[in-house]
Amino acid sequence: MTSRPTFTAQENIIQVWWAILDVSRDTLTDCRTLMSNEESEKASRFLAEKDAAHYIAARGFLRSLLARYIGIAPEQILFDYGMYGKPSLSERNTPKGLNFNLSHSGGIALCAVTHKRNIGVDVEKKREIRDWE
Repeated sequence: MTSRPTFTAQENIIQVWWAILDVSRDTLTDCRTLMSNEESEKASRFLAEKDAAHYIAARGFLRSLLARYIGIAPEQILFDYGMYGKPSLSERNTPKGLNFNLSHSGGIALCAVTHKRNIGVDVEKKREIRDWE
């Protein structure tokens, strides 16, 4: 079932969304139901349970957010992957020109969304750097 989009991406405007990835088990279960087989397989390869949980929550956040721009169910979103693994929305079920980028680190995720522009966003966990000199 498709629904009407509730967010609109505009050319020359970048919308940045953030999410906390430390979520409840129930929320993780919900996020897992939105993921593709490939995403589930990747989640199972994480060695640390917390890293897997953050990945699952980030994918749930991304899919739920993009679904509100596209107007389809989050689990129906198809991704294509570039040479270095960067995801983009597949033109098979996505309005042409909607672009996004997702970054997550240390329990925080950022997603930037725009129209007809390449976009990048990055977030890094604050950490002490010893011997930086």
